[in-house]
Amino acid sequence: MDEASGFPVLHGRAAAVALPVDSLTNDITQQLAAARLSYSSRTADGKNRGPQFEPMTNLSRQGGDILQLALQQLKSGKASVELMGEFMWIVRNSARSSPDMAVAAIDAGCAAVLVDLLTVEWDTLGMHLLIIDSLDTLIHILHSTAKLFSSRDVPVLTASLPAVLARTIVCYTGLLTSQPPSSHPSECLGVLHAASMLVTCLCKEVAVCKVTMVTPLLPVMLQLIHHGNAEVSSLAGVAVETLSSSTCTNELLRCGAATSLVHRLGYGCVRDVIHALRALGNLLCGSEDQVEVIVDAGILPKVHTFIRTSQRSFCQHGLRAIANVAAGNSRHVQAIIDEKMLPRVAQLLGKSDLSVRKEALWLIGNAMHSASREQQKYLLRLNCHASLGDMLTVESPDVVCFTLDTLARFLRLDKATQPLRDKHSFAQAFLECGGVDKLWAVVHSENHTISQLADYLLSKYFSDGEEEEEDYEDDDGGGGGNVGDDRVDTAGEVAMV
Repeated sequence: MDEASGFPVLHGRAAAVALPVDSLTNDITQQLAAARLSYSSRTADGKNRGPQFEPMTNLSRQGGDILQLALQQLKSGKASVELMGEFMWIVRNSARSSPDMAVAAIDAGCAAVLVDLLTVEWDTLGMHLLIIDSLDTLIHILHSTAKLFSSRDVPVLTASLPAVLARTIVCYTGLLTSQPPSSHPSECLGVLHAASMLVTCLCKEVAVCKVTMVTPLLPVMLQLIHHGNAEVSSLAGVAVETLSSSTCTNELLRCGAATSLVHRLGYGCVRDVIHALRALGNLLCGSEDQVEVIVDAGILPKVHTFIRTSQRSFCQHGLRAIANVAAGNSRHVQAIIDEKMLPRVAQLLGKSDLSVRKEALWLIGNAMHSASREQQKYLLRLNCHASLGDMLTVESPDVVCFTLDTLARFLRLDKATQPLRDKHSFAQAFLECGGVDKLWAVVHSENHTISQLADYLLSKYFSDGEEEEEDYEDDDGGGGGNVGDDRVDTAGEVAMV
């Protein structure tokens, strides 16, 4: 911060530029006109190079110096907001035209000036619009140069921008809630909207390579998902969901993501609730301690409410999240049992849309894998034999493999606890509902794993001969054996190991 002027010290290429204000206004205006003409010509003929494009190229390459001077003049009251907007038009469209031009804009110091502009707090219409332009220009620069961040560091974007952006969001949220409120509420919402889009861009385009750079943004984004403006809160939800699948899950949970996201499940449109469910599902793929935090935050009652409804997307994403809880340990399985939601899950496994049935399968299968002996007996009493038989007919190798593995656990427990061919046994019920015929159908599968496991189940539990009894392991890790991937990625189906 410059003590004399009270404004932030400019970064990047901050050397003095020997251009008087009159020269700036007259000469640059002419270059702007030429650049706009060249951009229109380029758009018309679809070419990024050539004589028409040269004025714009030359202007954008000195754009850092021009923008720095214009910002200094703006703060001193000697340059108009409109002129600054014209400079940003050049940089934005240059960055959008090609990655090389975006890199040139960064190297010229444009990004540094744009970030500095976000620190201006004047509550005037012109400044709000200028900050929106600045945010939009940074979005185009990041989109064009995303791959750049895997090979080099751009300090102004990886270090300065996240903290400044977080401050901008807090400032403009305050302007909307202050007493008296801002005299330009729609423009303030426009800034928050553009800032949310920039955060989403940072998460998707850059955070994969520079995860730690978004840490300053986590608390404000978790607040922004509860913002009163639907579009702002939705964009924030997308950003938080993207962050939840990165390596900064611990930081998210330390910022209170579990409580904030679970609370978000209680209101809002379907789209925003799904973003929160998917984010929680991603976080539940973490350690057992992380799962405990989210369970303690109250996710189970919320999802139980969802699966009582007939809303397919709520059931699908809710079951997927709880399947990851079930993949933890017997304490997590007991929490699911105590919530009394498993009878409804068993019902959905048998009668619902296929996408919901698959999620119910992952939940039941993961619970059988993680449950204690007594918990497995409870799962056995849910009578899933017919539903599991039907899942053998699904045209998905992953689903059939996981179904066979889950059947193996049920049959193994059944054989250890019920007399052979008892009329109340799981095996007998599976036989009577036509499940064995479906096993014979998949024995001839071209998938070797499916064929081998189906043949094993038929010979072990449904043959006339006596098989040697196997020991049944009674521990919190379930019955052992090969299982599908314990945790379900919220972006797709479970992968088999």
